[in-house]
Amino acid sequence: MPSTTILYDLPSQDPCRCWSLNPWKTRLALNYKSIPYTTSWTEYPDIASKYESLNITPNETGFPYTIPGVSFPDGTHMQDSRPIADKLEQMQPEPSLRLDAPVLDEVQKSVTEALLALAPVLMPKVPRNVLNPRSVERRRRRNDSTRLSSP
Repeated sequence: MPSTTILYDLPSQDPCRCWSLNPWKTRLALNYKSIPYTTSWTEYPDIASKYESLNITPNETGFPYTIPGVSFPDGTHMQDSRPIADKLEQMQPEPSLRLDAPVLDEVQKSVTEALLALAPVLMPKVPRNVLNPRSVERRRRRNDSTRLSSP
């Protein structure tokens, strides 16, 4: 069992830094609540085996294992930013993340729309300019298989 919270995030090329939106949401929530944590940089090809070793339940839709993931000192392990935020609120209600704010759905919708608009410009740059070689290859194979299975 970890003695501190561990955040699983995707590393960038050196110098290693956080770059992906979903782990940033969790990172910001941990910082806002002043919960100490360490980052475990996890390359794309290592996510499934790491999560399986932690008995993290796979997602039922989309990709079975995604970043962010978290291991808590109480022995709980989970993935996805919203369930993690819910757990953080349960663990430490103050300061509140205000996950019940009426504007939250509207904000999420706006962020999704902005990301969809920017994706054609930003996403092609990620493999070459951000990811390490092991993750680039894994992402390329995943994208190829997704294109082949699409109608």
